[in-house]
Amino acid sequence: MFFNRTNLNKLKELVSQRLLLSQEQLIYNYTQKCSYTDVKMKWKKDSSYDSIEIIHGSQELKPLISLKNCIANEPEGCIPIHSVSKRGLELGVPIKVARFLRQYPSVFEEYIGPKYNLPWFRLTPEAISLNKEERAVYEDQRSDLVKRLKKLIMMTREKKIPLKIIQGVQWYLGLPEDLLQNLEQYLDSSFKLVEMEDGLRGLGVDTEERMLSLIQKNAIKRGVYLEGSSMPLAIPLFPSKGLRLKRKISNWLNEFQQLPYVSPYEDSSHLNPNTDVSEKRVVGVLHELLSLFVEYSAERKKLLCLRTHLGLPQKFYRAFERHPHIFYLSLRNKTCTVLLKEAYSGDSAIETHPILKVREKYIRLMRKSHAIIKQRRQKGRSSELHGVNLDSEAEIEAAAKGYPIRPTTYNKLLQTHSIFSNSLNYYCLFDQAAVRQFLHPTCRKSHVPPSSPILQLNTSQKVVFNRSHNNQFTNKLSELISSNQISTVVSSKAASKNDNIVRADDEDGVSLGTMKLPSNIDIPRFESLLFQWANSLCQGANLPLPVPLKVDKITGGARLGFITIGDGETEVPVYIDCLVFPATDGSGPIFRAIRNGAMKDQSPPGEPRIMQSLLLALKKSVEIARV
Repeated sequence: MFFNRTNLNKLKELVSQRLLLSQEQLIYNYTQKCSYTDVKMKWKKDSSYDSIEIIHGSQELKPLISLKNCIANEPEGCIPIHSVSKRGLELGVPIKVARFLRQYPSVFEEYIGPKYNLPWFRLTPEAISLNKEERAVYEDQRSDLVKRLKKLIMMTREKKIPLKIIQGVQWYLGLPEDLLQNLEQYLDSSFKLVEMEDGLRGLGVDTEERMLSLIQKNAIKRGVYLEGSSMPLAIPLFPSKGLRLKRKISNWLNEFQQLPYVSPYEDSSHLNPNTDVSEKRVVGVLHELLSLFVEYSAERKKLLCLRTHLGLPQKFYRAFERHPHIFYLSLRNKTCTVLLKEAYSGDSAIETHPILKVREKYIRLMRKSHAIIKQRRQKGRSSELHGVNLDSEAEIEAAAKGYPIRPTTYNKLLQTHSIFSNSLNYYCLFDQAAVRQFLHPTCRKSHVPPSSPILQLNTSQKVVFNRSHNNQFTNKLSELISSNQISTVVSSKAASKNDNIVRADDEDGVSLGTMKLPSNIDIPRFESLLFQWANSLCQGANLPLPVPLKVDKITGGARLGFITIGDGETEVPVYIDCLVFPATDGSGPIFRAIRNGAMKDQSPPGEPRIMQSLLLALKKSVEIARV
């Protein structure tokens, strides 16, 4: 009896030992199968993803939308430049705010404000229309946008996230800019404000709703997945053209797709971070996160703030490099941007973000600005060089450096850059030395032979021929013309009419010239540009003047006053009125420049430079102010 009991005890011990051994072998086999495999893949450039305009134009669009909102939120729909000039860092503007606004004339329109002659900005009609469409989308698709925010919060471990983190990803989620300031207006009762570590305020979600990831939803539609099951799910792959994988990597990728899929909305604290199952969970979290964003992409460094809240490992960004069939890293614009390939494939099952189409329209409107600026520059150049052939352009550039030019080219240059001329003054571009050679032949310099028909042009030295010089200069020109040494320099009245510049009558003051304006010109806009040009003269940076100027805005244009300083007093003995006269029944709108004041019969110092600058400003203003 005792022997039998002893055999039974030994038999139980042997059976228990074998069971333990079998359990250890099962655990050992499972651990080996799910161990982490170190795979390194080379990055390969794909131009099809690098050329997606909405992704790489988002860097410029974000500060533009912020400035647009600053203007649109004002009751009058316009702002002075000083209200945003110091907020560049806050609005994310990489350069000076004024310069940034002027880079996009298709979105922002500049004009002179009602006070202190400061530049103001308002939205163009196209931008106003887009802003209304954007606000309508935010209103109609509010539930969709709020659900995307709820998904982000439910992906976190504690179902709550700091408000500053939400502000950092607010642009990517496509949320309204004033969301955090009006939480009660946008969010429902499932959201709640909570206190987090370090005294931070956060936003939490209190709901029993079960969330399904995008991969799970698509698998249910295909009929290969049952909700609530732990079946392995394959993540959609989209290989780039020309990207070949080694056999070892290809075999590992096939095994990776057969591993269990852990939803981003499920608890993953039981997973070993050093296994391929945990890596597949990381890939699933990043896949779901990018599918919530507007452009399905984000700057890689901007995702670092979500690491601890989403339960990602410290070097989670390596998943982008290890899975090039799922993610693509774009290095365009010196920025590492990660995008989800599935969103830009032909058979994508990802729903389009509601705000995506609006942003695409903003990008197209922004691109129109480059064409507008280019067109303005081309028109400005063509108006300045109108009538000068290609052979003469090289000589004009050489003349600006002080080299001699031929008289025929000089004649065309005078016709192109002709300043207002009348019976009192001739504004010419002759060099000082050339003028002395005309008026005083005995004072010729040794390096200019008497019979040389070539004149020296120096654009930095202008000469004014007043009433005493007119006859002498005209007679000398007549002698040179008759001897075929130089062609006609002073344009006739008929030639001036062809350039829309005609001689004006002398009424109250001395008329410096009249210019016919096109009938389709915006007169208020033209006057604003004219006054802006006058203000630029006071700075003296682009056009240094020997006397200070005083600029006043008058009815119909601007007034340039030449200031003289006496014993504690300042006087304006002479001024130039730049006036615009509207169209009448018999004629179209015209521009007139009139010198007036106590010393109106004398040319003030610096007037030739002002008149030359005025002509160029008029030509450019006419092109800009056309309706």
